[in-house]
Amino acid sequence: MSVQEETVVCPWCHTEIMWDPEIGPEKHCPYCGNELSGYRTLQLGIDKIEDGEEDEDEHEHNHDHDADDREWEDDDQNDHGHASRGVAHLGRGGGDLAAQATVERLLETQLEMPECPVCREYLLEAGVETIGEGTFKPAYSKLLKGALISAPFQIVHYVCPSCFHMENKLSKADQDRMIATLAEAAEND
Repeated sequence: MSVQEETVVCPWCHTEIMWDPEIGPEKHCPYCGNELSGYRTLQLGIDKIEDGEEDEDEHEHNHDHDADDREWEDDDQNDHGHASRGVAHLGRGGGDLAAQATVERLLETQLEMPECPVCREYLLEAGVETIGEGTFKPAYSKLLKGALISAPFQIVHYVCPSCFHMENKLSKADQDRMIATLAEAAEND
């Protein structure tokens, strides 16, 4: 095998890659990590069209592409969902820009910034709810010889500024208490 056959140039980072003849050619560039065979080119066939030839894959058909575009535009105009009022669509006016700036400042003050499972925006902390003994009945676990979590405990509520989806999470102190309960059960086994 010649040296030329053992050398490949990465189409992404233009690095010359020497490969071991015993192992074979690389599938991914060791420098940039991109797939070596994944570089795609587009063949336009302009020379064929200029010569009066048509591509074999071409066929005559009529599509109303403008009608498809109009349907998409109508859907966009008729979409009055909650997300259209959120951070993802802010920036149309001065009030929206101010709201977006406020959201960013609020996020900077939060200790945790979970993502919205619906739209992937960061959630804003809305408040903390304390669950008392009268409103919560813990599940008893034989393995733990008690409850996984017992009242009172706190739940932190989050709201998405984009789609207004609500999420909640056990407070940090109660998370630590739950982990301690699980660790204690593991030590007692």
